[in-house]
Amino acid sequence: MRIQHLAYLPFLLFLLFSCETIDDNNDEQPKPNEEDEKEISAINQFVYDYMREDYLWYDELPSSPKLTYYEPEDLVNELIYKEKDRWTYIMKDPSAEDAAARTNDDDLPDDIGTGVFPGGDGTSYYVVLVASGSKAHEQGVRRGDKILKVNGATPTESNVTELYTTEVGKSFTLELEPIEGEVFTATFECEILDIPYVGEVTVKELSNGKKVGYFFYESFEKNSEEPLNEAFQQFKDEGVTDLIIDLRYNGGGYLDICQQIGSLCYDKAGSSDVFLKLVGNDNSDNNEDTIPFRNDLAAALNVNSIVFITTQFSASASEALINGLKPYVNDVKIVGGQSHGKYVGSVVLNEEGYFFFPITFKVANVDGVSDYEDGLMPDLNAEQFNYVNVALTNEEIGLYAYSLFYLENNYWPTLDDRGVILDYQTASVSRRQTEKSYKVASAKFPKRKQQFIR
Repeated sequence: MRIQHLAYLPFLLFLLFSCETIDDNNDEQPKPNEEDEKEISAINQFVYDYMREDYLWYDELPSSPKLTYYEPEDLVNELIYKEKDRWTYIMKDPSAEDAAARTNDDDLPDDIGTGVFPGGDGTSYYVVLVASGSKAHEQGVRRGDKILKVNGATPTESNVTELYTTEVGKSFTLELEPIEGEVFTATFECEILDIPYVGEVTVKELSNGKKVGYFFYESFEKNSEEPLNEAFQQFKDEGVTDLIIDLRYNGGGYLDICQQIGSLCYDKAGSSDVFLKLVGNDNSDNNEDTIPFRNDLAAALNVNSIVFITTQFSASASEALINGLKPYVNDVKIVGGQSHGKYVGSVVLNEEGYFFFPITFKVANVDGVSDYEDGLMPDLNAEQFNYVNVALTNEEIGLYAYSLFYLENNYWPTLDDRGVILDYQTASVSRRQTEKSYKVASAKFPKRKQQFIR
């Protein structure tokens, strides 16, 4: 075990990229030919016309925007209501040659990358998260590994950015020092990733008789539908009474998957009970849609309490799930950090070889609560103790440990300046903690399709 204490690591990097990453190259663009000008003019007109009708803040659009931008991104940047809108954007379809075969969000680009998310401060770098099923994971790369070398070079802010690639087949070699064990080398390639977004699933029985089901969830993606059903069936089979849902790195995703999880958490709802409301602008008399609970899920539970683990990177559908369940589940709590504050959603449009993600609605719960633009506030603010060199389910320290403590004692623990639970030093609590040094490394993920409620 390395005994080294690191301060908070504010500089954040990532290796996993969606094909959707927008090219920030500022090189001068070539002068468009006549055919290109027609295509650009068509997409610009489409963007403006759509936003005048359906954009949530349509009444804040400039009255006479410039529609002759060569880059549609520049037009979108002029049109968006910057006081509120942090999310509307447009990007060129990286597979534009077959874009015409796509139908809106049915076939968004794949995730391409190494599957490794590092965090660092310009001096030291650690693996914050690694996608199971990736070649990196198969090579033994794990959360908490210290990155000693990247392709033979000492990691720095400049050379780590070279790992920002979507070039399938490009090879990387990392020299890593694990939390425990010997330094090792992992070699893997950038690849098309099929990420199993449902991570670790556990059940733990507490001293008060509660059975707590836990799962780590990375993104509300379509391919997680069956793994979610399987996880909840395990919970049901083992008599789970309470849940811990770990959304600390979950940027959102599909609303129908959000609906599925909400319904799995609350089996008392009927199909007419409203889980979420989608509220659009006032351009139409019928500007509200509802998403009901589902009552067709055999694995649905009737739980007493749900503790959600969140950080500043928990956004969109993650926040909608919490907000949607609060009016129904008796005890909903949040531990970790203030969430991102994405209280709105977008459609995904494909037009003229571009993907367009305009914000078109607010997401509210059955009580109409929607304006959490500053994020959902945690009941126990402890994001600074999201240590990278402890397992996600460490029972002594960190966000999972604090969740267990609450469910076992019905109050939040008292923490020292390292995040150690001081209550464990009293006679009333039997569990003991060892003296360790802990490391914090944040993870700021790219602008990926998962961040958009759809």
